[in-house]
Parts: sequence; structure tokens; C-alpha cells
Amino acid sequence: MCGYEHEHRNIASTAGREEVTALLEFTVKHNISHTGELSELAEKIKEFGNTKAAEKILSALEEYNKGNELLGEALEAVK
Repeated sequence: MCGYEHEHRNIASTAGREEVTALLEFTVKHNISHTGELSELAEKIKEFGNTKAAEKILSALEEYNKGNELLGEALEAVK
């Protein structure tokens, strides 16, 4: 959907502190990049006349942003 494929590896179980911190930092940035995509999807779906679906995406995006904020706080705590 987003034009590329990416793999979600489970390195956290074998990684050291620096790797885990780097993974968390990457994940936060990666998630934030998806917020723009979701916003664009909502706008496009709204243009297609499906306001209800667009509103659901925007509501989900609010929660997604809250999660990203908490992940950012966790990242700062481990740095």
C-alpha cells in the first residue's frame, strides 16, 4: 500500500542496549512517516465521498499519534 515492502524482524530479544535504542528510534521515525500517508488516505477517501471511512481513519490517526508520542517518551527515557 505504501509503495514499498519492509520487514519487521524480532531483534529485540537478542539485541544489546544500543541496538534496542536504535531500533526504537527507527520505529518511532518509521511510524511518524506513516501518519502522513494515513492523512493522505483519509483525504482521498473523503474525496471519493466516503466521509464515514475518512473520519474513522482520522480517529485512528489520533490514537496512532498518541502511541507515537508515548514511544517517543520511552525513547527519551532509554537514551
